[in-house]
Amino acid sequence: MEIIKTDIENLKEDKKAFYRMTESVSTSVQDMTDDQYDDTYDVIAYLLYTDVDSKGKEREILTIQTDKGLFTTVSKTFKDSFFKAADLMDGDPFAIRMFTGVSNNGKTYVDCRMVCD
Repeated sequence: MEIIKTDIENLKEDKKAFYRMTESVSTSVQDMTDDQYDDTYDVIAYLLYTDVDSKGKEREILTIQTDKGLFTTVSKTFKDSFFKAADLMDGDPFAIRMFTGVSNNGKTYVDCRMVCD
């Protein structure tokens, strides 16, 4: 496991926070395909890391701690949108709204936008 990007300064020292953010099997972490859309989530922390799945394939995983729980995704679309907001905000508080859409080839995808209201 390799940490790629996080906004948690002492994540390597805070072993419980690290475990909570990376334990994707945990019931406290919700997959973003759950019915969590069209709601606003205050972003508290995030962690982008690599892990190896059960088939031995390395994957890049984003876990977001929000005011309504932990969420995790491997969606490139979602990660790209999330980091546009996170990089722009540069440590300042922000919120996101999650939504789904259908691509041109008919596949459902998960995405997010920063709330600017």
